[in-house]
Amino acid sequence: MTRWGATPSDRSRVMGPTFGVPCPTTFLTIGWLFAADAPWPKVVALVPIGWAFVGGSAAVLFGVRADLMLWVAGIALTASVLVSAGQHVHA
Repeated sequence: MTRWGATPSDRSRVMGPTFGVPCPTTFLTIGWLFAADAPWPKVVALVPIGWAFVGGSAAVLFGVRADLMLWVAGIALTASVLVSAGQHVHA
């Protein structure tokens, strides 16, 4: 955990995690997968779906409410993959 925008004499800043950019990358990847023409290998969706649920836990654990949308995006992509997989089985 590092302090955001803190100087040595500034003790009023909030402590918060800094993990790089996996959450925005997950949003971007999920968006690309929604925009991709079918068919594409569904196994590609496993990593962004997995990170959507792991990274979304930051909404609860660290109070990062914006990360709640990771769960929404992960659920939407999971539903999309399952629906498209079901269509291929019946076709």
